[in-house]
Amino acid sequence: MGASALTHKEVTMAKRQMIMTIDEALRMVVPFGKYKGMYLLRLFHEQNNYFNWLRENSNGRLNEALKLIEEDSNLMKKIGFSQRRY
Repeated sequence: MGASALTHKEVTMAKRQMIMTIDEALRMVVPFGKYKGMYLLRLFHEQNNYFNWLRENSNGRLNEALKLIEEDSNLMKKIGFSQRRY
């Protein structure tokens, strides 16, 4: 017998789990290496070369968080807000 189709509610819940919010991204830390434990936002402001390397060489939720932080920081700068605190 084949697998049953997902309900609308199950699909909606699965999508919510896949979509990362900026708040989730801001709570993430570097999971390994020299900067292990450093918040990604702090890494963006203090070690931008490493942040860029990590963004280009990572995948999954880490990469998603790095992209969100970069986009958010660029938007904040564009509309005239000072940087977020970490």
